[in-house]
Amino acid sequence: MPKSLKTKQSVWSKVFRRIVAQLETDLDVKRVVGLDNLRSWKGVPGDKAPFSPSSTAPVVRLTPQPKSVEWYAEDMQAGTLYVQVEFAIQSLCVDDVSDLWDLFVRALRPGGTPIPDTGYSFASDLVALGAETGEIAFSDPAFDPQPSTEPDGFFFASGHFRLVMLRSIY
Repeated sequence: MPKSLKTKQSVWSKVFRRIVAQLETDLDVKRVVGLDNLRSWKGVPGDKAPFSPSSTAPVVRLTPQPKSVEWYAEDMQAGTLYVQVEFAIQSLCVDDVSDLWDLFVRALRPGGTPIPDTGYSFASDLVALGAETGEIAFSDPAFDPQPSTEPDGFFFASGHFRLVMLRSIY
């Protein structure tokens, strides 16, 4: 089920969903991962599907994690939006883990292709939604591959990227 609470969309959700939209429209992400295997807790049935790759595509799960939120002014908060990125890849070659992470870095570069009809760069869109600069820091890459015990074997890896947010409470 989609969003069920009748609340305004927070700056955290707006920026997170814009990041997801950027990944969903990236041609390389669509080619390698596919839209059905790019999960982001949208409230759809696929969100609860087993987190395991197929022989033809990895599974990726993105989870927003706002952290270190503090008052910046009497009507504004500053904080960091961390996005946890989990990969499950049907491979025992560590190059696949690093290459998939790099695919995400390229898709989310500041000057990335805008979604059609916006006319703005990806970074400009993020700033308009509440990010401080729109530049994502990929400071915790998903390079901690953990081989699965499944008979065919696959890698599970987890990492984070982050960006600073400014949030007005009005």
